[in-house]
Amino acid sequence: MHPVNREADSVMKVHKNRTDRLYRLFIILGGGALLAAMTVDFIAVIGRFIRIPLLGSIELVQVVVGIAGVVAMLVATLHQRHARVLIVFSRFNPRTQAGLSRINAAISALFFLSLAGGSCWLLIEMWSSFEESELWHLPYKPLRFLITAVLLLVSMVFMKQAFRGSST
Repeated sequence: MHPVNREADSVMKVHKNRTDRLYRLFIILGGGALLAAMTVDFIAVIGRFIRIPLLGSIELVQVVVGIAGVVAMLVATLHQRHARVLIVFSRFNPRTQAGLSRINAAISALFFLSLAGGSCWLLIEMWSSFEESELWHLPYKPLRFLITAVLLLVSMVFMKQAFRGSST
């Protein structure tokens, strides 16, 4: 094997290892958030049954489900696993599929960019307020910031897919 090819292969392996570690981190973070939501709901149900309710359980579940949701959007976008109508899509030749995928990615980028814009607007409008949950007093500012940042990141990934094409 040519030395340049070996070097390129080793660079690709390092990139794949980093991507795999990042993917695992996102899966652990999202899965952990879902497990936390399930645990809080379980404790709340048992608490109601034994007449010791967990006050504010809905607030806690909303926060961790928000985290799980944005992590899931990011993972699905990075791995190009968003829903498609494959019955129709699979009938086209590969060149048409590639073109449709690029158009889909561009429209998705605009959609997520508009969501990020609205989230950013809310973040700016509510920045100086002390917005927090009622019972647990959880601040919403970090969650709004996380959601806005991930929406921007998802939009950028879709833009990359629109301009460079599918990496699969």
